[in-house]
Amino acid sequence: MRTLLLFLASGLAFPLQIWALQPEKVRAELLELDQIIDRQKSFIDLKLGRIQQLEHLIDSKTDNLDQMYNLQSLLADTYFTYQFDSTLYWLRDNLELATRINDPTRINETRLKIANLYTTAGYYLEAANLLDRQIDTAELAGSVLGDYYITRLRFCNAAVEYFTNPEMVLEASASRDYYLARVLDSYPPESETFQKYLIEKLMKEQRYAEAGKVVDRLLADKSPSSHTFAEYAYTKALIEGFLQHADEQICWLARSASADLQSATRDNASLCLLSQILFSSQNDVERAFLYLRVSMADAQFYNARLRPWQIATVLPRIEASYLAQKTRQIRLSTGLGIAALVLFLFACFIAVVEIRRKRRSEELRRELQASNLRMNEYIRELSELNESKTTLNNELRESNAVKEVYIGVFLSICSNNIDRFKEYRNQIRKRLTSGSAKELLRDINSPREIDQLVEEFYNTFDEVFLRLYPNFVEEFNSLLQPEARIEPRNGALNTELRIFALIRLGITDSSKIAALLRYSVNTIYNYRAKVKGNACVSRAEFEECVKKIGSFSGEKHNRSQQPSDK
Repeated sequence: MRTLLLFLASGLAFPLQIWALQPEKVRAELLELDQIIDRQKSFIDLKLGRIQQLEHLIDSKTDNLDQMYNLQSLLADTYFTYQFDSTLYWLRDNLELATRINDPTRINETRLKIANLYTTAGYYLEAANLLDRQIDTAELAGSVLGDYYITRLRFCNAAVEYFTNPEMVLEASASRDYYLARVLDSYPPESETFQKYLIEKLMKEQRYAEAGKVVDRLLADKSPSSHTFAEYAYTKALIEGFLQHADEQICWLARSASADLQSATRDNASLCLLSQILFSSQNDVERAFLYLRVSMADAQFYNARLRPWQIATVLPRIEASYLAQKTRQIRLSTGLGIAALVLFLFACFIAVVEIRRKRRSEELRRELQASNLRMNEYIRELSELNESKTTLNNELRESNAVKEVYIGVFLSICSNNIDRFKEYRNQIRKRLTSGSAKELLRDINSPREIDQLVEEFYNTFDEVFLRLYPNFVEEFNSLLQPEARIEPRNGALNTELRIFALIRLGITDSSKIAALLRYSVNTIYNYRAKVKGNACVSRAEFEECVKKIGSFSGEKHNRSQQPSDK
């Protein structure tokens, strides 16, 4: 047991030893970088917001070609370190736009940007084709000529570093010296561009201390979260590496990587190089693997050719070490688990008697509690079932009562109509026999009979409805604002009350209500809207509340049938 604990303790101490060997300054920089990696998505969202703003501006400037060119150029610059494909798309679009404008300066300027993009991404054949065949140096002047020398210099630097043909490397090396001199001749010594390429000249001459001073001057006025700071910090890290200042190199690489992440730069070199240094010199495998994984994800999103290839050359080695370390940690965790299990079983053996004594009482308590819960649930379900049954019975009694009353009324109306029809036919026969055809025609055309029948229909409906729902008017008014309440005259319903009385009986379609009350559909709709506009409840709930007016009971049923029996 003692041997096992000593083994576990020695294994757990290994990551702590790595942490303790790192100076405080290095630990602080790496911790800050870890926190920035956790917030990477927020920085990317900010970048996408700026990109979307520029795209909206471009969409609104379609009629001004000069403004479109400038905005698309700015958008391509914004995309340059974020995504290769989008950058190339906007640069090609700008090249087409410059060709339409017929502006040779802008054409060459855009071709140089495309060549620079190809060089950065590792598309050297395409970059060489642009620089050698599509750009006429005789047309270049001023800043465009300076950009041409810079692009040529970057291409030569890439050729020296990545070409495998010795002759091409020698040719590129000689050309690099030439173009570096041309760049320095093209810009005034006090300019930032001159200072930037002066650093390259000093590093080539191995004058690292002087190069470091120039970088410090350039870094002094740069925001620590900008891409420019990331570039200069990376150069500073290379200088510290040449000067054998390992801790300073790590710190500057961490600052450069932090600036790349905060500026949403997806084509970055700092994080990859930092990962390699932490793996080879610090043996910090876990952090090296994390940084390399982030760098690979960025490189795949950027979708260039060079960076994934660079990362792929070191990823298998670091990944294998990371997996080996994780395997060791799993074994250590397993050992700890076994030790904890042994201690747990020993404690269980000591407490087994007490646990057995308490277990039975706890089981009985739980069973009783579960039984009570089930009983309460059964009671609740039974109560709900009884309530549902009572409600359903009430609704059925109400429905039957309404049917009985209205069937009786219907049969009475039918009988009365037959009698009236007989009487009306006899009158017609008498008048035709007596030769009073004109008077008969006048009476037929008179609306008096129809109006009288409609009035009788209204009175019959009002009487029967109020017999079934005697409190309808009172309860209906309770749903309205005080100033909008309706007081019927002589115990009869008015039009608004009749409309909602029909709704209470289940007739909700405005066209059906209009046919029954002999109004137009629009009139019915307007009445309904007017009343609902004065409701105390919401418009959506008003008609549902009307349908619930006059809850039915057996006593009401008996009282409602008494008048009909007389």
